[in-house]
Amino acid sequence: MSSGCCAATSATAAASLPFFKAYYAGGVGSVRGYDTASLGPQDNQGNTIGGRRKIIGNAELFFPLPGAKANDQSVRLSVFTDAGQIYDNGSQPQLESFRFSAGVGLAWNSPVGPLKFSYGYPLNKKTGDRPQHFQFQVGTVF
Repeated sequence: MSSGCCAATSATAAASLPFFKAYYAGGVGSVRGYDTASLGPQDNQGNTIGGRRKIIGNAELFFPLPGAKANDQSVRLSVFTDAGQIYDNGSQPQLESFRFSAGVGLAWNSPVGPLKFSYGYPLNKKTGDRPQHFQFQVGTVF
């Protein structure tokens, strides 16, 4: 399975956006292996402020759990690679600014709902990045 997303807002700068309309990346659903909402423009204290443009790409290969019944898809393993970044007004997307990660995951359609566990490793961590290797998601779509 693969997915990608490019989006932009019409605001002229991230500072003019309310925080809930700015784009964020990092963590489950975007670039695993990095802390949630940690990628992109930062303020003077190093806090992520979000941006008005995002580029995210994911590729994930699912396969059955070894030893499981042939048609059982309630538990699946995966390998993935993610890439992406958030940009503010005036900054141009460049390959060297993208963050890349790779890792493994486990998706389980549990009795309490779908659960997804992943272990991601940042492939090109830069100074100031906040890695978060183990992540989980409750209620993910199978």
